[in-house]
Amino acid sequence: MTRFAKLLAAGSLAIGILWTIVVVQFLPALDQSKPALANVLSPVGPAPPRLARRVVLVIADGLRLDASRGLPVLDGLRTAGIDATALAGFPTLSVANHVTLLTGVEPRWSGVRTNGYRFPVPLDSLADRLAAAGMRIAYATDRRRSDRMGTPWERVLPVAAARDEDLLVINASEADAAGHLHGGASAGYRATVRTVDREIGEVLAGVDLSKVAVVIVADHGHTDRGGHGGVGREVIEVPLVLAGAGLRPGTQVADARLADVAPTIAALLGVPAPTHAMGRTLVEALAVTPAAGRLLTELDAERHARLMPAIESIERSDLARHARARRWRAALAIIAMIAVIAVVVLAVRHRWIVVDNRVLIAAAVPAIAFYGSLALVAWPVSPAHVPGDPWSVLIELARYVSITGSAYLIALLLVAWRRLPLDRVAAVAATTLLAAGSMLAPALAAWALAGEPLATMLPSPALVMITPITAAGAACTTIVGALAIAALGYRARHRALVSSPR
Repeated sequence: MTRFAKLLAAGSLAIGILWTIVVVQFLPALDQSKPALANVLSPVGPAPPRLARRVVLVIADGLRLDASRGLPVLDGLRTAGIDATALAGFPTLSVANHVTLLTGVEPRWSGVRTNGYRFPVPLDSLADRLAAAGMRIAYATDRRRSDRMGTPWERVLPVAAARDEDLLVINASEADAAGHLHGGASAGYRATVRTVDREIGEVLAGVDLSKVAVVIVADHGHTDRGGHGGVGREVIEVPLVLAGAGLRPGTQVADARLADVAPTIAALLGVPAPTHAMGRTLVEALAVTPAAGRLLTELDAERHARLMPAIESIERSDLARHARARRWRAALAIIAMIAVIAVVVLAVRHRWIVVDNRVLIAAAVPAIAFYGSLALVAWPVSPAHVPGDPWSVLIELARYVSITGSAYLIALLLVAWRRLPLDRVAAVAATTLLAAGSMLAPALAAWALAGEPLATMLPSPALVMITPITAAGAACTTIVGALAIAALGYRARHRALVSSPR
């Protein structure tokens, strides 16, 4: 194997490893353990009059707005109370929007952007406000279907509902699991949604709506084929049903967001809204006097007035910092592509590589296979989808990487077919160089463009996953090419040693 081929193999392998690291580290890097908003100190406002003895918040994980219609329990609560629609924050993931529901802060500002978030949330929350008022909060979930003592979910919920905590938060995740498994437009998903509706009815069967307020909301919806995280209407719009004590039945609630739930629950329980809450109290839904409604609106306005200057300052700082990052990334990307072109030209001029029609066709195979498979079967990883954790990124991208790697390997074998050993290595080296260049260009462009996409929300939420997607294609191409050069070079050297006279 020539010295150039050895250097090319080593360089391609190193570049492939670097792009693999970009893919693996992309989602963890989106989370912020210390969001800038946490540094904004805001005084706690006065406590409003209490409207409900207790609030039960049911988070129907993954429940689509359209799927929530026609369910006996939810429709009954809609009739008895308020039927509204809320907008989930981007990314539409469970952990991110559960934090929004309890703090009033959307993922853009909370720093909680993935389901892999593993840090304490340094924001004021309903739990903090209740604790300060001497109240209690309880949480029940079916995430593992049973607790550590083996108590079935069917027994956990009624027991939790029968207790007397001021705020009970219930997370029902069955609809989300069915959405991922079957898709949001499937019969299996609809059947599971009906089960969730029945379970909610069983939990609320003993609840006295004259004393207790019930808030039922989803954290996100599901796409027709399953999955969420993006900005599609089916995942952004979610049901919001309010009924019981302190609420005004039949009220029309417009422009509600998940960030509005925390201030509204705070008002129902007679505690100040979380100091970092960016949402508003849904005053129109509350059974309050005009004077009390004006007071709640004024408290919201005062809180927002204290928060907005800091938020605007943080946003300006983020935009400036990430604009600088994009400039130096773009400069590095241009330099890298110039270097690739220079290496190709130098290699052709010195005849270190062999370029012919077979090489040119094979060099186009990785881009066609990778981006073609994404265009045909891009589910659920797409530029508009943010998977919940790093493993889900790797698992989903592995589908397209395996298709690309297999197609590229076949193309390299065809390039090497019926050539002399050294010509074979030179032809494969040429294919690797050209293919790597074609895959590096979009990867470098996406890396330069993205910056920290969820910190600036630029240029568009729909482009967030472009970086790991293009990086995966570049990693696959360069690694496969490096291994092919190394394998053929070793074989050529071995044959030369065997055939040489002793």
